[in-house]
Amino acid sequence: MTTDQPVTSTWYLNGANQNNNTQAWSHTWETEGQYNVTYVGANGNGSVSLTWNVSITPDSLYDVNLDGLVNQTDLDITWNSINTAIYCQRCDINNNEEVELFDWVMISGNVA
Repeated sequence: MTTDQPVTSTWYLNGANQNNNTQAWSHTWETEGQYNVTYVGANGNGSVSLTWNVSITPDSLYDVNLDGLVNQTDLDITWNSINTAIYCQRCDINNNEEVELFDWVMISGNVA
C-alpha cells in the first residue's frame, strides 16, 4: 500500500464543474431549492465518486449553526462575528465577504 498519493479532485454543482481541484469545497446557497453536489477523486489507481442531494429551505439560509432552528443562538454567533471581526461564512447572508449589521438584521427577521 502506498499513501500520500496525488489525487485530482473535481467538484460538481448540479453537474457543472466548479473548477477548483481541491479536496475540500464549500458553497453558500443563495437560493432555496434542490441541489446535487458530487465529488470525484481520481489518481492512477482509479477513481471514487460521492454525491449528496442538498435541500435548501428559506430558513436554512439563516440557520447559522445548522441546528434546524433560526433563533437567538444564530443571532449571537453573527453578532460575535461582527464584534470580533472573525469571518463567519454562514453569517455572511449577502455574500459580500464581510459580516455586518445587515446580515444580523436579515437573520433577525427570520427568527422563529
